[in-house]
Amino acid sequence: MFNIVCSEENLKTIWAKMTDWRSAQYVPSECKECIWLNRCNGGCRTSAKTIGGEWDSKEIWATAPLKILPPSNKQIELKLETQLQVNADCKYRQEDENAFVVYNVDDDIYFMVNKTYYDFITEFKENDTFTFESLQQKCNIISYNKAFYDAVLFLVQKNIFKIIV
Repeated sequence: MFNIVCSEENLKTIWAKMTDWRSAQYVPSECKECIWLNRCNGGCRTSAKTIGGEWDSKEIWATAPLKILPPSNKQIELKLETQLQVNADCKYRQEDENAFVVYNVDDDIYFMVNKTYYDFITEFKENDTFTFESLQQKCNIISYNKAFYDAVLFLVQKNIFKIIV
């Protein structure tokens, strides 16, 4: 029979107690050099513990660390006239006062952002389409700004902002 324990702690308190899980402490040593580590985090730690006996055991489905990225034939360049749209299939969840999860359901990609970045993304959610130039104008970016360009490019690469052709 299973014992189910319900916690009355909020997510922020539970999250704070899990620093060892968020660090690389339980990632198998052979996974630490893999270029996809940020995607799988070394696989399922519970499965690895069950099969291998330790939290940092190699996960049953693990193969070998990948050393190079698969070739991408998708070069993305943002021009001022590039038409963009917020992906309607994205979900958002507030974790605490200044932390939000952004989840691209189509591609199963998620990441955390601060409130400023979250507000930036969701401000354009209701717009049908917009240009890269209009994003710059909205943010008072007068000339090329690498940090701004990279922030928008990141959203395009994660398919949060979709390029409309």
